[in-house]
Amino acid sequence: MSPRNIEQNLDGKGLGIGVIAARFNGYITDQMTDIAVRRLQELGVAGDDIVLIRTPGAFELPLVMAFLARLDIVRASTYREKRRVAFFVLIVASALLTPGDIVPMLLMAIPLLGLYEFGIVLAVLASRHLPPLPPPLPPDDDELEALPNE
Repeated sequence: MSPRNIEQNLDGKGLGIGVIAARFNGYITDQMTDIAVRRLQELGVAGDDIVLIRTPGAFELPLVMAFLARLDIVRASTYREKRRVAFFVLIVASALLTPGDIVPMLLMAIPLLGLYEFGIVLAVLASRHLPPLPPPLPPDDDELEALPNE
């Protein structure tokens, strides 16, 4: 039986991505941030669409999430929709930053996951009085001409 091969077409064009990195342990987080930004640009995310925010440490994560929600840069619903991706990134980062045992990894990952969830609560509270998102605009004639005919 041959292995099953799963491939995805990863295209980041038009996506807005926020990267929040701590200044604490900068020699590690700077390298991780550089790798993340470089990979996002390789996937087609424009440099202007990447927002990089530096915080003193991980405990400021919920405040930054609420701040971004209040400024309507990222909606609280987006944090909820991308929860699985955020959990994966936090667990992988915890595995990379701790010794090879699962106990230290969990001791780092569980508080980070809790901070993310608390950030969602703060984002909901911060964006409570924001107006709903407007409906998407219809494509221009130039964009319609660029679409392949089916």
